[in-house]
Amino acid sequence: MSESPLGRADFRAAVESADLPAITHTLQRDVRFDSTVTRRPYHGLAQVTPVLQILMDGLEDFRYTDELQADAAVQALVFTSWVGGAMVQGVDLIRFGESGLVSGLTVLLQPLEAVMALAQTIERDTGHTLAPPFPAEASPRTAS
Repeated sequence: MSESPLGRADFRAAVESADLPAITHTLQRDVRFDSTVTRRPYHGLAQVTPVLQILMDGLEDFRYTDELQADAAVQALVFTSWVGGAMVQGVDLIRFGESGLVSGLTVLLQPLEAVMALAQTIERDTGHTLAPPFPAEASPRTAS
């Protein structure tokens, strides 16, 4: 991976300061975003930026607690937050491209109750539905 004026610390600092323009400055134009809260991946700044804003608006008292590095191209930032009175634990899995910019961002959240609370809060506050309800008939635990 080549050197870039932007790096891991820039992404983390931008997220911690809830500065959406600074966050998007650390992303490749063709960035891919996946999450346990979204029903599909999002591609490119035009799609990813509004999703990040919605998530930032829905998560309260966000803070990173740990930082893990697999290699020069992959980083994981562990976080805690609150939504609707429920504590959320999560991981931002970040992939960096050759430019040093973020090429992929996967946001994983738990527990399920908090994920659903975030999805409901987002829908209530914005009208955007990022995650569909989990219908009983689609449940892998539903007996035939």
